[in-house]
Amino acid sequence: MWFKGSILFLLVTFLAVSHAYKLRFIQMTDLHGWIYGHSRQPRVFNATIADIVAFQHEWCRTDEKPHLPECITFDSGDLIEGTGLSDSTEPGGTYIFQFSEHLNFTANTIGNHDVFSTESAKWLEAHLSLFPNYVTTNFYTVSTDRTFGRRYRMHTTESGFRVLFFGFIYNYDNVDRTSYYIRDAVEVMNDDDIVQLLSDGQFDMIISLCHIGTDSPLVKGIVSKIREFTLKPIIMATGHTHRFRHSDCIDVDGNSVENCTVIEAGRYMEHLALYELDFEADVNGVYHWVSKPELIGGLEQKLTTDFLGNLVGKSDIRQDWHWRAERLMGLVDDALEEQHIFREVGYLPKRYFAKEYFTEDDSVSYFWLQKVFPYSIKPMISYTEGNDEYVFFFNTLDARADLYKGMNTYDDLYSSFCFDIPLWNIFTLNGLTPQEVYYAVEKKEWKDVIPLPEKNPHYAPSTWYSDMDPGKHYTIAAAQYNMNRFVRNLDAKFPDRTFSPNNTHYRMFYAFYDTVHSYHNPPKPFPWYTIYVAIGIVVVIAIVGLVMLKPKSKREIFTYARIEEHL
Repeated sequence: MWFKGSILFLLVTFLAVSHAYKLRFIQMTDLHGWIYGHSRQPRVFNATIADIVAFQHEWCRTDEKPHLPECITFDSGDLIEGTGLSDSTEPGGTYIFQFSEHLNFTANTIGNHDVFSTESAKWLEAHLSLFPNYVTTNFYTVSTDRTFGRRYRMHTTESGFRVLFFGFIYNYDNVDRTSYYIRDAVEVMNDDDIVQLLSDGQFDMIISLCHIGTDSPLVKGIVSKIREFTLKPIIMATGHTHRFRHSDCIDVDGNSVENCTVIEAGRYMEHLALYELDFEADVNGVYHWVSKPELIGGLEQKLTTDFLGNLVGKSDIRQDWHWRAERLMGLVDDALEEQHIFREVGYLPKRYFAKEYFTEDDSVSYFWLQKVFPYSIKPMISYTEGNDEYVFFFNTLDARADLYKGMNTYDDLYSSFCFDIPLWNIFTLNGLTPQEVYYAVEKKEWKDVIPLPEKNPHYAPSTWYSDMDPGKHYTIAAAQYNMNRFVRNLDAKFPDRTFSPNNTHYRMFYAFYDTVHSYHNPPKPFPWYTIYVAIGIVVVIAIVGLVMLKPKSKREIFTYARIEEHL
C-alpha cells in the first residue's frame, strides 16, 4: 500500500512540476543611448548598463545560482540617438550597439531611431551578430526582400517553457526607402507562415515586441489577430512613446482581453519593467498566469543602484560588484573619455525645460526658435535667398532633455537635441505665401484666425501663422527630414508646381553648438579682491589720521620748548 502511495505521490509531483513554471522578466525600451547614468540627476536615476548586467547575474538563474528562476530579457527598440556617446560617432550609435550586446537579450527589435540614419542602420545590419536574437517581423531590407532580422523567434527555457517572439515597428515613413521598407504590422499577421505558426500552437506564450505606442490601433490589431488562433498568454511589450505604463490588453472592438497584458517600459533607462510570473496549465494544456503581472516597484519606480541592490539583498548593486559589470563600466568610461563627452561647451544664464510650451521663454523649443535660429541659422541662409521673410520650424518632439543654467557639456547638448548626422542639414524653401506655408506644415487649409494651440504643436514656427503678412512671401527653414514632409504635402496639394528645397550644408547640431558656445558667455566673477583692497586702504588712512590728530602730551611740549630755547 505504501508503495502505491509513493508512486501516486511521485506522479502528482511530476505532473505539478511539469505543468507549472516560474519566470522572471526584464523588459526595457527606448534607451536612446542612456547607458551611463544621468549625470544631471544622479540621485534620481543613477543606474548604468553595467549595473543591469550585475543585476542579471544576481537576480536570474546562472550556473552559480541554479536555484533562481530563469530570466527573459527583451527590448522594444530605439537603442540609439539621445546622448553624446551615442551620437558623437560617425555613423551614430556604434558604441551603444556594441555595449548593449552585454545585456544578452533573449530577443530585441528595431526602433525608428535605430534606422533614422541610413549609415547607422547599415552598420547595425553589418554587425547583427551583436544581437543574434534580433526580431523584425515587419521590417525588411530592399536588397534581399527579407526581414532585417529574424521573422520571429522561438525561445525554449531550460525547463522547457516555449516563448514565441514577434518584433514590430509602426508605419514609420522617414526610413530610407531605397534600402528598407516597412509592412503594416497587422497585415503581416495574415501571412501564410505566421498563420501556420499560430495555428500549430507549438508555443506556451507570446511576447510581441512592439516599437509602437500602447494606445495605437496597431497594438489592438495584433492582439486581435493572435486571439483568432490561441488563448495562450500574451505580453505586448510596447515602446516609442516614452511612457512607463501597464494595462490590460484591448482588442479592436474595445473589449478587454484575458490572459494578456500591455507593458511599456519608459525611456532613457529611467525605469526597468521587472516582474515575475507563475504559469499553470489548464485541462487543455493551455497555460495561464496564476495572477496578473505586477511591476516590481510599481509605476513610481526609479532605476537606481540601491533599488536594484535591494531586490537581491544588498544595500547597493555595486556592493561586491560583479566582475563583468566592472569591466563593462571600464570600457564605457574609456569611450566617454575618448569622445570628450563631458567637455564644456558654453554657459547658459537660465534653465530651459524640454516639456514646456514653445512660446514660454524657459522652454527648449523657445530657445531654438528665438535664440538658435536668429543667431546661428538665419545668418547662414539669408544670403542664399531673396527678400522673403524667414520662418524657422522646429520639431518640438526633438526637444528631448533640459538645458541647464551654468556650464553645459557636449553630453548636455546631445541629450537635449540628439541628431548630429548628415541628414540633419538645414533646408530652405522660398517663395511661399502664408497659406502655402500653413498647408505645407499642417496639411490643412488656411483660416482667417489660427489660434495658438494649448500644447506644443508638432512643428513650432518662429513666427506664428496669424502674425504672417498675407502680402508677403516667406522662406521656411527646417531640418531635412521635416522639410521632406513639407514638400510631400505641397506636391500633393499642387501637382502642377515643383517645390525644390535648398540645402545650406549647415547641420542643425552645429547651429545649436555655435549658439551655446558663443551667444552666451559666462559672467565674469565679481572682483571681490577690490573690496578687500579698498577696506585695507581705508584702514590705513584711518590709522594715519588718528596718529596725526592725536593730542601732544606735556612731556612732548616741554621737549619742544627746550629745543627752541637751545636754538
